[in-house]
Amino acid sequence: MLKIERPYSIVVGPGAQFTGNFLTETFRVWIYYFILITSYFERLMRRETDNKKNDKKEFKVLFVVRDWGVRTTLNIDIAESLPEYCGAGNVTILEVLKYDNIVYAIEESLKSDDFSHIILDTRVMLAINGFVNVVKSLYNCCSIARLIYEHNAVFLCGMTDLQPGYKLHAELLTSYGGLAIGWSDRSSGFFKFRHKRFVGPLFAPKSQKTIKKLMNSSLDGIPKSDVAIVGGNYEPRKSLSDKLIVWLESNKISHYLNTRKDLEAFSYLNVFRNSKISFNTNWVAGRLDKYHFVGRNFEIALAGSLLLTQKCYGLDLYLEEGKDYIAFGDFDELTKKIDYYLSHEKERSRIAKSGQQKVLVLFNTNFVWNEINKGLRIHHLSEIKEAKSVS
Repeated sequence: MLKIERPYSIVVGPGAQFTGNFLTETFRVWIYYFILITSYFERLMRRETDNKKNDKKEFKVLFVVRDWGVRTTLNIDIAESLPEYCGAGNVTILEVLKYDNIVYAIEESLKSDDFSHIILDTRVMLAINGFVNVVKSLYNCCSIARLIYEHNAVFLCGMTDLQPGYKLHAELLTSYGGLAIGWSDRSSGFFKFRHKRFVGPLFAPKSQKTIKKLMNSSLDGIPKSDVAIVGGNYEPRKSLSDKLIVWLESNKISHYLNTRKDLEAFSYLNVFRNSKISFNTNWVAGRLDKYHFVGRNFEIALAGSLLLTQKCYGLDLYLEEGKDYIAFGDFDELTKKIDYYLSHEKERSRIAKSGQQKVLVLFNTNFVWNEINKGLRIHHLSEIKEAKSVS
């Protein structure tokens, strides 16, 4: 693993997110072009010109993460499944410290090794609170996009959320080329991307090593429950889960609650393995009327628990309602279905097993990496090579 450490930092302060708001959603297009145009003129003032390399590259992948994101579920999944797919010797992980200049870190990596593909998530661009730092991050997106373009590398930009800020970062990062990867649903008008080089909604890939370890791991010390409630404590999810907990307690139904996001990856999955039913929501944070494809849907199904969740476009691309998972609409329907499936064990187990088998097939056939390669082929970009085809 590469670690780029600098004696100086461009930002100082607590970590934060660029959450986006109505203004950034409404004027995102204007902001997008403003940043691009001013970035171009800033280059002219420094008398920089495009100097794109046209050399044929040896296949090598650079996966960029921040130090605070190394142990997040998505990054763990990518870091473990990508080497399985294209060979461990062809993948390098670049860990950039929280307050360090990410443009410099990527530039130094490209100087030290001529990578053919660069993968990162939009969240690595976010450092601290403040308008000035948000603007810096937007210009950094343009710098990285241009840097990767000039090195003739293929850029893969992942995006985990529908927030306007994340979309804007992704649009700028892929403004010179490359492919945007959506880990969420882009079907609604709420999500309009600035170009068509987009693949998704996809789910986090799982390595064969991870799946085997999960299926063979002990459940000793893992809480056993009728209903598991695990995940972020944001609205409107919080209000619904709080109401659900009161109902579960009043009906003496055992449950496990964890909203702190402090579970180790396998403990997190094993909580679902040891629960009869696992509750999930697909709301976009702060929006009662918007849904997106949350990765937890597949994690619950993989663990073999009955997935009880809200319907959303991305989920229905892969799993069939009533056969592989159970959907609910309002609170009354949620509680009725919990009550029903706790008292109908055979039906509950059949649906949970069907969902588990469905996602296992998708994981075992490298569906995610194959879909990304399909997107790369469509847009005439160099593919991520499978290990068997790498010399």
